[in-house]
Amino acid sequence: MHERSLVAGLLAEVDRLVAEHAPARATHVTVSVGAFSGVDADLFHAAFEEMSLETQHRGAKLSVERVGLEATCEDCGHEFEVEQFRFRCPKCHRTKTTIIRGEALMLERVTIEPLLESVENE
Repeated sequence: MHERSLVAGLLAEVDRLVAEHAPARATHVTVSVGAFSGVDADLFHAAFEEMSLETQHRGAKLSVERVGLEATCEDCGHEFEVEQFRFRCPKCHRTKTTIIRGEALMLERVTIEPLLESVENE
């Protein structure tokens, strides 16, 4: 399952971002998963829940936003959502298209919470 390797990369990036605000931890991570990305959102979510338990971000919530496949027609410039993998422009009916959204897994947002260091009373 390649979702585990993707989650490992995601957690490494979250660690990098959180380190800029140390001491801190991530409490919420939001990713977008494109319909054509090859990522199973449910497996990705399960892998995140399991793998984050072994990090300083234990208990962080993961939100997955699904992104539909969108394209632009190279002939008329019309942007449209690709349905059922039909790459035909609904405006001019030509098939010369370029995918513009929906192929990627993207880290969108990380909510970071500062950690308060305990101070002993004198």
